[in-house]
Amino acid sequence: MLVVGGGIAGISAARALLRWGEEVIIVEKEEKLGGLMSQIANCSVSFQTLFPEIEGERNLRIFTSARAEGSVPTSVLPMP
Repeated sequence: MLVVGGGIAGISAARALLRWGEEVIIVEKEEKLGGLMSQIANCSVSFQTLFPEIEGERNLRIFTSARAEGSVPTSVLPMP
């Protein structure tokens, strides 16, 4: 599964997909993940708490300073 954006929403989506056993690719345009949330230290749901949960997952690939380009066939499927 491709997750475009490595902010709090992208990290949360990647975490859920990994829990369902999916292979996940995160593509982030900036040099590092986290978006604006990476700058907030005292937040109940922050990059500092979410990213360590997925860091090192073998089914996860992360590309920073990158962009997703192209066209692929897409289907919308119900969630398990």
